[in-house]
Amino acid sequence: MADANQTRALPDPAQAAILIVSYNGMEFLPDCLASIFASPDAPPAPQIVVVDNGSADQSRQFITSTYPQINLLSLPDNTGFTGGNNAGFDFIRKGMPQVRFVALLNQDTIVGRGWLTALLEAARVPEVASVQAKLLFHPETTLLNSAGNKSHYLGFGFVSAYREQDDPRHDQERDIAFASGAAMLVRVDAIAREHLFESAYFAYLEDAELGWYLRITGRRNVYCPAS
Repeated sequence: MADANQTRALPDPAQAAILIVSYNGMEFLPDCLASIFASPDAPPAPQIVVVDNGSADQSRQFITSTYPQINLLSLPDNTGFTGGNNAGFDFIRKGMPQVRFVALLNQDTIVGRGWLTALLEAARVPEVASVQAKLLFHPETTLLNSAGNKSHYLGFGFVSAYREQDDPRHDQERDIAFASGAAMLVRVDAIAREHLFESAYFAYLEDAELGWYLRITGRRNVYCPAS
């Protein structure tokens, strides 16, 4: 007989890849990448992918010299948030068949310890296709940037709890209209189309369109405050 009190095994971070699109990100990438490697649930280093969107600063040189173990994709031009993420997602989907989830992060994010495990835990249910982390401002880390995104009936999206205090009201996991591309986990097999994002968006509202796509295909988008 199974022990009802037995602790459930934590998700394996090796089933995830991390995707960061960078454009002139030298100001932010050192803190972002350091926080990823400081967390005990960092995936294998080659499964951390940075797509450089034709930067003119020293960010590419910083990555190759400081983190040679991660994958750097250098694009000749700025293809936008959509183009960079599509290039990275396609690279992961084709070249890393062991990866079941891709975590998207903005270049100016700093993750907390255990952030990836929390997202993977929220995605245990097969119908959950995307999971958004709790987004806080920096350095005003008591204020929320987003506690899950909403969709207007005319089609545009907006954040919830913007600049509200981070308190227990925002600590409940729940379904949302769409996950913010700034910090979201995507189930790879839920993307049955050619690319992750519609390239016509370039930047902004591409995550809202993805949320609609996932919901139309019968999937769920979830807000995970534990991450």
